[in-house]
Amino acid sequence: ARLDVASGAMATSGDYERYIVVDGRRYCHVMDPRTGWPVDHWQSVSVVAPLAVAAGACATIAMLHPVDEALAFLAAQEVRFLAIDAGGQRRWLDNEPDTGISQPDKMIQPASCRSMPQGLSGSSGSAECPLAY
Repeated sequence: ARLDVASGAMATSGDYERYIVVDGRRYCHVMDPRTGWPVDHWQSVSVVAPLAVAAGACATIAMLHPVDEALAFLAAQEVRFLAIDAGGQRRWLDNEPDTGISQPDKMIQPASCRSMPQGLSGSSGSAECPLAY
């Protein structure tokens, strides 16, 4: 998947590089400060915001929350994002018309974001989200 970045900055938080598998269960390096345990709601959250620090904070905060809460949080921040949930479903919000994530042929619209089927590609000149499957 690709996320176009014409201005601002993009940051990604995810469990695709730093993790450990113990007794068949995958544990992410992002810890939930409320429980002290690794989070397991998302594989990856990429955010485009005016500043890198804001994009990074939004991506990491979203990783801490279950899907519906994280999507509501990101939509309230008015940032563009591409998020891959624990099951591999792609969800995104692009509030800049004619930019951002490539449009799929078929689009499903949950409450505050859109879902994309796997295997989509974007236009040239895009920043590619580091996703691992």
